[in-house]
Amino acid sequence: MRSRSVSEVVLSGALDVAAPSARLMADWQRDASGHLCLEPGDVEALSLPRARSRWPDYRHCVQAVVDWTGSLGLQEVLASCDVALMASRGAKYHHDAEHYGGMAFCNLFLSEDSGLDLHFPCTGHRIPLVRGTAVIFGLCAF
Repeated sequence: MRSRSVSEVVLSGALDVAAPSARLMADWQRDASGHLCLEPGDVEALSLPRARSRWPDYRHCVQAVVDWTGSLGLQEVLASCDVALMASRGAKYHHDAEHYGGMAFCNLFLSEDSGLDLHFPCTGHRIPLVRGTAVIFGLCAF
């Protein structure tokens, strides 16, 4: 039987990114609690084009991630990536890696500290989620 899990390599860092505006945070909160109907642990996409138009610091967040990945020797890793703005309500363990093949993920958390951690039980990584936490992890087959 074949399954997928997170690779043993999990990179994380703390980036200096500005907080999104109160108006944008209110938009995201309304989306998350309204039409997305997020249950605890759900992760769904928000409107990135709308957010970019209302978020002057968006390009600074992207540049902070580009600079960070470059400092890790991954200079061009984001050049060919899909960017998505995701919302989550709470957390749960995800067991859906088979849907993503051999992909890697780079996440930048924009919300304030709510006492949640990103936990990879197979590797033992536990990363506190605060605004500016950046994480890169990949999937591996076994």
